[in-house]
Formats: sequence, structure tokens, C-alpha cells
Amino acid sequence: MKKEVVTLLVVVALGTAIISAVLVMPPLPVDTVKSFEWTNVCHSAVVDIYLTTDGRWVTNNSYKITFLFTVRNISSYPNATTYYDNSYIILNSIKLDPSYINASAAPFKKLSERQGWSVDWYFTPKANDFTLSCMGISKGEHLQYPLFLEVDYTVVDSEGVEWPGLFQTVPGLPSNDCATITIVGGEDAP
Repeated sequence: MKKEVVTLLVVVALGTAIISAVLVMPPLPVDTVKSFEWTNVCHSAVVDIYLTTDGRWVTNNSYKITFLFTVRNISSYPNATTYYDNSYIILNSIKLDPSYINASAAPFKKLSERQGWSVDWYFTPKANDFTLSCMGISKGEHLQYPLFLEVDYTVVDSEGVEWPGLFQTVPGLPSNDCATITIVGGEDAP
């Protein structure tokens, strides 16, 4: 009987300690990483385009943007025929919001089916940036900002014929079509 009472007291004490710790602990930070995903089809080639950013930027902090371009299927049919065996895609250039972030790459990569290419950009938004100053960003203010993305690629079929492909996000259309971040005016904001 004594053992049961001691065990019960220990369990109650541990439970109370855990509940107290949870109530006193500050809330865990919300994960602000956003991942945007698009699928584009050009001349039967299916490509996937991914953009991962910190969803919330403070104007005096540096953040990472990751871009990934992958070739899922060149023929767009589950069982590709030999006709597509020599097909490939050339990734010509990428532009990410040239008005504000001004990040771009010209990889000129030749990609076969199930291959991909990625790049990381690092960017520190400044409150005195022309685009931000036009928006009137100020310390502590939250501002929704759509990121423009342009991906220029070419599909080359097994006959050697080139088919230009251009993918663009369009700010102003539904939110799933465009990457959007929240800019928060930091210490360097007016």
C-alpha cells in the first residue's frame, strides 16, 4: 500500500512539473519557411519548379532563397517510348524579382529525365531599397510582397527540334500562382 501511495505521489509530482514547465515556457516559434511549387508543361515535357523562402523577412536580416528545377517526365507518358530517348531540356536562365531582390542565374544546364538543378540565393532586404521606400515600409510594419519568378528553358526532342518554354509567376493572380513573403520593417527602417 505504501509503495502505491509513493508511486502515485511521484507521478502527480512529475505531471505537475511538466504542466508547470509547459505553462511557463515561451511559445515555440512558428515555422515561417514557405515552399512554393509549380508544374509546367512544354511540348509534352513535364517540369517541376520549386521556390523555398523564409516566409517572413525583417529588413535588416539575411535570408536564404532556394530554387529547384526538375525534369519529371520528358514525354509526359508514364512509359516513354524510344522516340523520346534522346530528348532533353536546357535550363537557360532564372530571374527572381529583378525589381526588388534582383537575383538571377544563367546556368545553361542540359537536363535529362529525372534530373534537376538548384541554386541558393542569400539576400538582406534594406529599408532604403527603392522598391521598399516606394511602398513606405517603416519599423514594425508588416507588408505582403509578391515575388516574381521567370524560368526560361528549352525542350529539345529526339529529332533535334527546339521548343522554347517560359514559366512566369504573375503577381496579382490567385495566391497559389505567385510566391508571397511578409516584409517586416526592422531596426534600419525609417
